[in-house]
Amino acid sequence: MTMSMPDFNTYITGVLKRMEDEEGITWKERKSVSGRQFLLTAEDILPYKIYIALDFSIRENTLSNDRSIIRTAYPVIFTSYVHHLSQEELLVEKIRAVMTRRKGRDLYDLWYLLSRGVEIRQDMLRKKLAFYKISKVTNADIVKRVASFPKKDFLLDLRPFVPLNERDHLPEFFEILQSQIEHAFANDKG
Repeated sequence: MTMSMPDFNTYITGVLKRMEDEEGITWKERKSVSGRQFLLTAEDILPYKIYIALDFSIRENTLSNDRSIIRTAYPVIFTSYVHHLSQEELLVEKIRAVMTRRKGRDLYDLWYLLSRGVEIRQDMLRKKLAFYKISKVTNADIVKRVASFPKKDFLLDLRPFVPLNERDHLPEFFEILQSQIEHAFANDKG
């Protein structure tokens, strides 16, 4: 779905206000350099607060969209789809992110998508890299970048997303994650 920024602003503000009025979900806008970002907070659904970050980027057009129905154990009927990037586009976005910045969550997301068997679309990767004026990235470049990622940075970045009782396992998980990513790119002919 494509819409102008003024139309998007009107639409998203209306949706967020309706969620606040009908469900008691509060929201606040956060600073973003490439679109709009909102933090939703639900306090009355479970015995603890639930936070959901919504990030809408307007830097570039998507290459491959998908749509899904939210699945839940709760007896809720969903009447519309959630439109999102395809897994293949998410994967090439994460490859680009790993090559252009150092965020532990990018490594985690890259590992997760590869472990799910998502295929690397070289045509998409070339287009995504071109946005940053990168002409080519080889599998060896990706393996080298992943191998050089500082463990300390990975641990600090992922720590807030991991349950307290799992945080002690992050150093070992980092090494497994690096090894599995390196193996995936060593075996891929792209």
